[in-house]
Amino acid sequence: MAEDVPELSVGVLPPWRGQGVGRALLTELARRAVEHGFARVSLSVERANHARRLYVTEGFTTVESGPDSDTMVMVLSER
Repeated sequence: MAEDVPELSVGVLPPWRGQGVGRALLTELARRAVEHGFARVSLSVERANHARRLYVTEGFTTVESGPDSDTMVMVLSER
């Protein structure tokens, strides 16, 4: 995306999915990104991935679309 926008890669093991672990990870990653002076973070997600809904509810918006996946960005100052 851009050098000043870190790209996140988050994964949660199946037994822990749906228990708030992914949301907690995103919250902490966003907090630490702000702490380190970043204004935005990004990630890429396949459209079929159920985590995409989590990203939207956490404030990520799609900025670029490919055939099967989207690049999403969260503006940290809006959190």
